[in-house]
Amino acid sequence: MAQIIGHLRKNATNGEKLVFKALRDNLPNEFTVYVETPIYRHRKVSNPDFIVLTNYGFIILEVKDWYNFINIDRIGATIKTDSGPKYYHNPVSQARDYALDLVNVIGKVSSRMNLSKPPKVSYGFGVILPNLMGYHRKLVRAAWGDSFIMDKDNLVEHLLKQSLRNTIRDDKITPISRKVMDIVRGAINPEITFTDGVVLDEEQASIVLEPSTKDLPKPSTPAKKSIPKPVSLFTKFDNPIFDEVMPTQSEKIIRTNSIRLVRGVMGSGKTLVLLAKAKHWARLHPEWNILVLAFNKELATSLKSELKYFRNIHTTNLHQYIVSTISRENKFLTKTKIETESWVQNQKEKYPIISTLGVDFIAKELGWIQEVMINSKEEYLEVKRIGRGNQPNISKEQRSIIFDLLQDHIQKTKEKRQISWEQLVIEFLNFIENKEITVPKYDAILIDEAQDFAPSWIAVVNKLLKPDGSLFMVDDPTQSIFRYFSWKRKGIEVTGRSVKLKTPYRNTLEIYSAAFSIVKDDILLIYQLKAEGEEFILEEELSTMRRGDKPIIVTTGKSGQDVEFIESRIQFYKQKKRINYENMCVILPNNKELSRLQKSLGKYGVKLITANRVKGLTFDIVFICNLENYFRDGNLDDMLYVSNQKRLVYTSMGRARKNLYLLHQNKLSSFFEPLKDHVDYFQM
Repeated sequence: MAQIIGHLRKNATNGEKLVFKALRDNLPNEFTVYVETPIYRHRKVSNPDFIVLTNYGFIILEVKDWYNFINIDRIGATIKTDSGPKYYHNPVSQARDYALDLVNVIGKVSSRMNLSKPPKVSYGFGVILPNLMGYHRKLVRAAWGDSFIMDKDNLVEHLLKQSLRNTIRDDKITPISRKVMDIVRGAINPEITFTDGVVLDEEQASIVLEPSTKDLPKPSTPAKKSIPKPVSLFTKFDNPIFDEVMPTQSEKIIRTNSIRLVRGVMGSGKTLVLLAKAKHWARLHPEWNILVLAFNKELATSLKSELKYFRNIHTTNLHQYIVSTISRENKFLTKTKIETESWVQNQKEKYPIISTLGVDFIAKELGWIQEVMINSKEEYLEVKRIGRGNQPNISKEQRSIIFDLLQDHIQKTKEKRQISWEQLVIEFLNFIENKEITVPKYDAILIDEAQDFAPSWIAVVNKLLKPDGSLFMVDDPTQSIFRYFSWKRKGIEVTGRSVKLKTPYRNTLEIYSAAFSIVKDDILLIYQLKAEGEEFILEEELSTMRRGDKPIIVTTGKSGQDVEFIESRIQFYKQKKRINYENMCVILPNNKELSRLQKSLGKYGVKLITANRVKGLTFDIVFICNLENYFRDGNLDDMLYVSNQKRLVYTSMGRARKNLYLLHQNKLSSFFEPLKDHVDYFQM
């Protein structure tokens, strides 16, 4: 059975439906059939019925339901129709023109990939007349070329493959390589090609090009699998098993049927798939209003640069979208944004519970209450609090105090015209609900790094999405470094609507293996993945990864040597390897360290960024500095803190495509011990 990309329009003719079924069922699976896929040239769009891609070239096919011929010549034919005789131009010429259009586009794609000349690709073209019968067969073949005309008899399994091959001259047929196949695929579907020469693989492309799920039958929900609960690991703590029940229809935040979740391991091309999907929808539906949301400002800026030529796509991050909308429409723009943690730090004398449980714990709890949209103390006292690892169980009395603290926080910040980021989202939802502001409705919303979107964020998405709109999300649970909310908690039913990408392309095997060693024994992460029916990638699935140098752990002897080392390395890669500065990145643990290195390295244009903002970005060369700081400031007996720090390191290491350096001066935490079998060492 051939691989099918695209689908027939609803008013397809009987002949087109017959040919579609024959191509799908009677061709081998190494053939790819593109159904009604336009060919885009400058100021010209061609619309062939079918494009068949093989390992020896491509064939353009036109389908005509004609059968009642009045006259036939080389230029065209007159057909008897219900409305009288009608003249049509030779469809073989039309198919040939489409083939030449695709050859032209292949040349342009090759040029964008910096190839010295376009590859030679064999091509054929033909017309299928499934209703052709009797003596008309001979007349049509004589006028338009015997090898270019097929009828119903040619569609049977033992003839179809050879009939297609016959449309190409024998002396022109030559096998084409995988790289050339990718160029042709990128020419047929420009959405799956990128400016750096990357072309999505077949699995990724099939996700991009699949029809919107709102056009498909609603999938049935399979029986819920039971998840075994641990007996002894977590008996003293909050249960980290994320065993929430599936939300009922009334509990769902997102109620549209058109939902697609793409899960993928780090570096598997999730973001590229999202970008390609946005381009595909924008091109296919120019009348649509499309919103692309990223988790943070840096990632949003990166996505925006790829989508800047599409006028019907708006790209931003959620907080930026909310602030700009409020600023545009009402008076609340003058409120100062504050971090909850800094406010909690100043309330220790008034609330002793802060010293008892810790500033970080209280700040995160206040954020969690708002992000899951708990509206009353009664609800908070009874809610099942999961996902906090082995942080202290809190009594109802303590919960009551924490909720009072939250109310005080909201009131005091309101009086000072301040607002936390969590409360900003809630206030925005209230503005919409009370019709104090109006927001545009989107036909499609795409979300990158969706694992970090809280339920309140998803509620905003629901307010922006049309009732019949399409929601497309990509996520990786192993990179949920800020928070964890299951899809059930978010009120989205993704069962039967998700697909997984398992092949990591970005990193070398050496970089990926080193990064993975940090998180592979993380108990909380393992249970989180199990709860969502996921598991770590298998070792045999890594066999096709690129090989490269091992990451290097660099030990410096004194302050400032890290800058000295990085400066020498970036000059080496710039001068000897011709890697531009913008393809290099230095990742720091905090803003203080960022300021220190900015003075010395900022002049080069190398990206300097903190670890909690680098997610989603990629660079050829990455330096992670002050490695000893990642397990220093928290409680090492707190499984949630340790798990978050491991994921932060894992995610930061995964930003590197080619070379990775891990720098430290003081003794490293024992949590870095798994790296020893995956790295080389260098002592300054």
